[in-house]
Formats: sequence, structure tokens, C-alpha cells
Amino acid sequence: QAARCSNVAGACRLGMLTMRLLGCWLLWVLCCSAAGRCVGILSLDVAPTAPEAVIVTHTLRTLAGLAAVEAARSEMAKQRQLLADIVKCCELPRAPAAVDAAVLAICHMAASAPLQQLLLEVGALPYLIPLLLEYDVTLSPEASIRLQLPFSGPAVGSHCAGAAAGQSQQAGGLEGGFKLLDSALVRPNMQEARSQHALLAAQALARLAGLLREPHRTPANAAAASALSALLTQSLAARLAEPDPRPLLVCLNSSMETAQVIWNSSMREELSKVLAGQRSHGSDLSALQAFTFSSLAGELQVGGVFVRVFNQRGRSGANASNATVTAATAAAPTAAGTGPSYATGGVTQAAAGAAAGSATAATTAGQPQDPAGFCKALVRYLYDRLVERCYRGAELHLLPQAEAGNVLEVVQALHGLLEAEPRLLGLLSSKSAVAPLVACITPAAAAYPPLYEAAAAATAAAAA
Repeated sequence: QAARCSNVAGACRLGMLTMRLLGCWLLWVLCCSAAGRCVGILSLDVAPTAPEAVIVTHTLRTLAGLAAVEAARSEMAKQRQLLADIVKCCELPRAPAAVDAAVLAICHMAASAPLQQLLLEVGALPYLIPLLLEYDVTLSPEASIRLQLPFSGPAVGSHCAGAAAGQSQQAGGLEGGFKLLDSALVRPNMQEARSQHALLAAQALARLAGLLREPHRTPANAAAASALSALLTQSLAARLAEPDPRPLLVCLNSSMETAQVIWNSSMREELSKVLAGQRSHGSDLSALQAFTFSSLAGELQVGGVFVRVFNQRGRSGANASNATVTAATAAAPTAAGTGPSYATGGVTQAAAGAAAGSATAATTAGQPQDPAGFCKALVRYLYDRLVERCYRGAELHLLPQAEAGNVLEVVQALHGLLEAEPRLLGLLSSKSAVAPLVACITPAAAAYPPLYEAAAAATAAAAA
């Protein structure tokens, strides 16, 4: 009798499980159908309470939840048009709940390498990057507390026994995003809503490129990383790997000029125009990877450092800030504390102030973040253009004027760096490291008095 009851109970459980699986499958089919039909008739200024916007929002929320499951991601990889529809929903400025769900779905889908590639092909970057430029650096501390960072801090759900590695990494993001998937369709504070979109977009871009660390690591994607380096500049794109994206967002919505970062309103305007064209005429990933800012066309960058800015700081006393930060950045809230509250997925008031403070501190740095790496990069630059050139039989005085000017700037930078960091003189102890400086003080280099004098000073410093 006991065995018979056990079999009946097991059959009942199996039947319930089967019904639940069928329900999930039907939900998936309905979501795919609803997304395709409603997105096609949505206008960019659709009201959040319009019937089609409400349907799309709830559909996107369901898809965001399903995207946290590996089996569902495998099916999504077969639905290219579905991905395109989700990406397009990132551009609904009056429907913040739909944008939250769309970006969160992209965050979860980025755990799959095939989905990463498909999202890039359907134009995820031109839709996500503009959201970064909507962050409000003057947001009140009360509003900052309510912001969610679902893919920062420990994975809350990773304690589930027997979970697969990929699923355990996703659990923290899913639990941290529950509040967003259950939020009101209409938001009373649109600045707060847009700042939330910026935070999610930064984490979505980081996951698309595979930049985040454990427990939120995703497959590395060189194509996405290359495009982001071109569109955000290499130094700012690298900061997408930080657990808290708010300092980066403060930089992107400010104007500054440091040895590592040059960013201003004209660059934001140029970037916005390029991305708008990509959204209108179709995304071209290779074009995004080849993009260059017109305002940076004449800037010499060596080892991630803008040589002109570094030299100007050296001549002006340098440790005081030459960076320009907008008044909006200076007005950002500041407070003392420990940082983001990962347990709730929210951001504390103290962390909001720390974000602005750390970003401002980054702009005031007079020296490169990695002086030794910068020194090696300068020597490598000179070696390639002077020593290797001599080995090929070329004469130093035949250097084009523009190239000679660049060599002069690099030698001046090396001289200034060695004066500021005497400990780096040990890097010039080899013959190959000193050879470029010696080449600059040969009789052939006398045709360039500034170069000759700068090289002589650097050589004297090395000899000392």
C-alpha cells in the first residue's frame, strides 16, 4: 500500500512538472509572438500606459527572466528577429519600465557567446551607448539610494547547491534585478529612471565585451571590446570593467582633459550623431570599430597617455589639476561611507558621493597611472622610429616634419617622466633602452636643436 501511494504521488508530481514545462513553453511562444507584433507598431514616444507599451513591457520582463536560464538562451539564439526587437525597445524614452526590462534581458543574454555575437549584429551598441549619456550627475542622494546594480558585488543566488556554473553566476543578477522587473510602469522621477538606464547599459556593455570579473564574468568578445574602445576611447572603455560604473558615467557626462582622458561635449555630440546614423541605416560593426574622434585626430597617444597633455602638465607645475570638469560634476552629492549595498542591489548615499569624488580625483592625477609602463612605451616608440630606422639605412635628418615633432614630444615626455620618477632610471640600464636617446644626440640630430637638447637632457638624467 505504501509503495502504491508513493507511485501515485510520484505520478502526480510528474504530471504537475509536465504541466509547468508545457506552461513555460507556451509562455515562450506567446512572448516571441507578442514581441514581434507589438514592437512593429510602437512609436518612439509611446506612452508607458498605452496598451501596446504595457504588453511589450510585460513581455520584455518575461523574456528578461527567461534569459537568465541557459536552456532559454539556447532557444533565443535561434530567434534573430526577437533579439532585434528587444534591442529596439532600448529606445523608448517615455516607457522606462520597458527600457529597464530590455536592457536587463540583454545583460542576461550576454552570458552566451553566440547571443553576444547576434546582439552585436542586430545593433545593440548603437542603442545601449546613448543610454550612458543620460546619467544625471546631480541626482539627489535619496534617488541614488534607489538605483540598482544587479551585476555588482557577490552573486546572491550562488549558494544554490547543484547549480551549474553559468547559472550560479546569473543568479545574483536575476535576484538583484527583481525590483526592476516589478517596478511601476510610470516613474515620477525621469532623471532617476534615465540614470538607472545608464547603470544597466554600462553593465550590459561590460557583459557583451566580457569585461566583468567573477561572479559576473561572461565570454570575452574582442569585437565588442574593440568597438567600445573606439567609441568611448580606450581609457574610458576599460573602466567598464569596474564593479561600480557610476564614476565612469560621471566622466562620460562631464568635460575633462587629463593625461589619460580627453572627453568633452563636442565628442559626445559627434558620438551621438554616429550612433543615430547607425540606428537609422543599420548597424555596421566594422564601421564602429574604425571610428575615430575628429578632435583626437592630432593627439599623440603612447602607452595610453596623451603626450601633449602630459608635457603641458610638466611645464606648468603639473601636480595641480589642469583637468576641466563641468560644474554639474562638482555639484554631484558627496558623503562618507562604505559603498554600494550589494545585499539589496541598491546604491547607498555614501557610494553616490564616492562615485563623483573618485571621478574628480581621477581627473586631477598629474602622472600616468602606470609610470613604468609609460616609460617602456616611450622608449619602445623611440626605438622603433630611430634605432630601427637607422638599421634600415635611413638617415635621421630625413624624418618627415610631423614625425620629427612627435619624436620631440616623446623625448620631452621621457625627460619629464624621469625627473618626476627617478626610480624609473633603472629601466634605461640596457643598451637597447639608451640607443634611441643616443640616436637623438648624434651629429645628424643637430638639425633639430629642440630634439637634440631634450635628448641630451634625458641622456644626462639617465647617466646620473
